[in-house]
Amino acid sequence: MSAIQHDANTSKTDYVVEVGAGQGSLTKILAENTAFVLSFEVDNDLKETLYNLQDQYKNLNIQFIDILKSDISTIHKILSENGFNKGQDKYKVVANIPYYITSEIIFKFLDDIQNIKSITVLVQKEVAERVVATSGSEYGILSVLISFFGTPKIKRIVGRRNFYPVPNVDSAVLHIEIDKSNDKELYPFFKEIVHICFNYRRKTILNNLSARLNIDKDKLTDIITGLNLKPTLRAENLSLED
Repeated sequence: MSAIQHDANTSKTDYVVEVGAGQGSLTKILAENTAFVLSFEVDNDLKETLYNLQDQYKNLNIQFIDILKSDISTIHKILSENGFNKGQDKYKVVANIPYYITSEIIFKFLDDIQNIKSITVLVQKEVAERVVATSGSEYGILSVLISFFGTPKIKRIVGRRNFYPVPNVDSAVLHIEIDKSNDKELYPFFKEIVHICFNYRRKTILNNLSARLNIDKDKLTDIITGLNLKPTLRAENLSLED
């Protein structure tokens, strides 16, 4: 687990939001090496273990809340109560979560991107490869939306035999450095357009956009060609700039 902490590049001045504390092995390392850790866990059977850990570290706050059902304002409130200055400070996200909710977790934090410095998460290797893809069949909604704000990199591959019981897939540590200053107010509309374009992957951007936005195809063709793009392209053929 210390590898994830290393790949997140945390320091003594960092505020960290951890998703998926588990038995607390990574939580402990983070608490020892950062300014403050807010950690979320959904398994109530781990309360005794994690509350004992919280008693040891005054810069650790454990919340037994499902992050997907909680509001981002909860994070802001707890961080602010512990010295975080919203609008000036930025926090880092570190997550070790069930793979089937990886996308949902990342999407949730993208909506708070103005307050985030980086996201580091252990994911299924195939998911990490899709995120860092820039075009083609692996390229998708998550790839585009992450790239709008940041630079995703696979920091390391974690083979399946590093886990017990041994899973059927290899894993990867995915690190997303938030390093782009694209218009955050544009993001909700941008996100909607990206979802529409990828709605039916085998359909052209012309057909997807026309159907969902209720725009005449001839008018939409003029708009798309005016951007030096072909209406017959599919979403997977478009770059972030496109």
